[in-house]
Amino acid sequence: MRGKGTLVGVAALAVGALALNAQAGFLLDYGSDGESDGWAVSGANQPFGGFSQFQSFTVTDPEGWIVEFIGIDGYVNFDPNNMGLGGTLLPDDNGSPDEGNPIATATYFLSSDPFGGEAWVDEAFNVILEPGTYWFRAEARDADYNGTWRSATMGAGNAFSRRNSDGAEFPQETLALRIQGSVVPAPGAAALLLIGAGFARRRRR
Repeated sequence: MRGKGTLVGVAALAVGALALNAQAGFLLDYGSDGESDGWAVSGANQPFGGFSQFQSFTVTDPEGWIVEFIGIDGYVNFDPNNMGLGGTLLPDDNGSPDEGNPIATATYFLSSDPFGGEAWVDEAFNVILEPGTYWFRAEARDADYNGTWRSATMGAGNAFSRRNSDGAEFPQETLALRIQGSVVPAPGAAALLLIGAGFARRRRR
């Protein structure tokens, strides 16, 4: 099922903030093996013209998800220009990432210690995702970049690696991905949350 994402607006932020205060947590957590190996995220000047990595996930709650942060675990081997790794949230298009319609993106600066165990980096996305399938893409922001996205400890795969030089794709094991936020409140619950917040503000005056 194709999902649709929306950047959070002012009204949605009000509902989202109330919901997150009440029940914020991990919506998805594939875990990380914390080991020094993983899968390359690298630029055009690296071997084979570099690689990008893709991991899919599914929003199953009927009201959707309010996504605050998306985290990945990994490390950087070489980033001479300090450009970091680009993480992009993408909709699904019949089982493939729809790269022409990105939902939101962020820059990740990973740990430089490959042997230090788990080193999650969480970046803000602030989007509402409707039920459906989505993809998270990790790619180098610089031709010289060379980093590693660690493998997960759980999950059902649904990932692939793309060789940038020729676009060849290879099935991949699950990658270390986690998402923080909350389930979107049902319409009636959202209205009650907003009314309650307004009442509380009036009481404080």
